[in-house]
Amino acid sequence: MTRKHPASTVDRSLAVKYFDKAARFKADAEKMSVLADEFSGNGVAVLCVHAAIAYGDAISILAGARKSKRGDHRVRRRRPPSRNPCEPAADRGYRRRAG
Repeated sequence: MTRKHPASTVDRSLAVKYFDKAARFKADAEKMSVLADEFSGNGVAVLCVHAAIAYGDAISILAGARKSKRGDHRVRRRRPPSRNPCEPAADRGYRRRAG
């Protein structure tokens, strides 16, 4: 979870609420995807994002009894360089040798 960014201490029992919320978002997204002709794919994507945020909050609360105070969810850690040999060297974080 968060160590440096604004967070509040919460009771671990609150995690159940967030797991339930995430499950509802996921179920609604699945229902919308079945009715793809009637609903936009954007709506399904938004519900999936909300489900992922709720799952993340639930895990944070369960593991550390802490929840982010930020509502925009833009604060994230820097992505570690990939170890995938198929990605270009620049994307893996390696510097190309001159010469």
